[in-house]
Amino acid sequence: MERALICLEKLGIGGVETFVITQIEEFCKRGIKCYVMCKEGLLSERIKNKKGIKLIEFDFELKNEIDFTKVKEVEKIIKKYKIDFIYVHQFPCILYILPCAFKYQIPYVAYLHNIVPGTLNWFMDYFSIYKSLFPIYFANASKIIAISEKVKEEHKKIFNIDESKYITIKNSLDFSKFPDIKIPKIPKKYKKLLGTFAVFSMLLPSLVYAAPEKPPGESGNMGGAPGSSSQTSVSYSGANTISSNTSESNKTYSSTTGSQNALLVS
Repeated sequence: MERALICLEKLGIGGVETFVITQIEEFCKRGIKCYVMCKEGLLSERIKNKKGIKLIEFDFELKNEIDFTKVKEVEKIIKKYKIDFIYVHQFPCILYILPCAFKYQIPYVAYLHNIVPGTLNWFMDYFSIYKSLFPIYFANASKIIAISEKVKEEHKKIFNIDESKYITIKNSLDFSKFPDIKIPKIPKKYKKLLGTFAVFSMLLPSLVYAAPEKPPGESGNMGGAPGSSSQTSVSYSGANTISSNTSESNKTYSSTTGSQNALLVS
């Protein structure tokens, strides 16, 4: 039986989470054992105690440095459950998954769920470690899954990655679980409400990604997260190597995952 590690921040309510639930259910139908690493949320009950699924509580904290103590926790999980593939749904997971994928040469799939234009640049501007990690991460991914052509094209312009590496899969629902119900016409009193919601949706990107007054962590420094006295630097040499030097460790991970193919849900 093949074993997949599926990573996201939290199983709350949202498009990413719904996509992940659908992915897990499809994998189970195909006989793939799923290990889901995330914080628990409202959707956790959908997969808890189900055959072929194990939920692993883990906090993929967004930082400006690599936390090697937590990376070791991920390593233990990968070795314990003999993981064959990794599916990374959100960018904060990269800090913890990438070193392990390189060390154990496990193929991984990178997902682009970011519907707000400029998300990638925002991460690199305010969490400068991603300036080094993003090129390595995307260059070595078995596949990059984008939720729309627009998202894919924006990503290609930034990282100059070959078209063959991308697959576009839109977020979707499994409609087989819903009965056929005729939907009546929307009453006039609700049409104004929908119009207001449409205007709010247009303003949402500027509200969500309003830049903080001061970037988290030291400017131009790969480490030095707020409140931390330790310094971490990440260097990149070639598509297959990531090195990290900290006050406590000096570690190098190499990868050949880019040449491998991971199982995909189409």
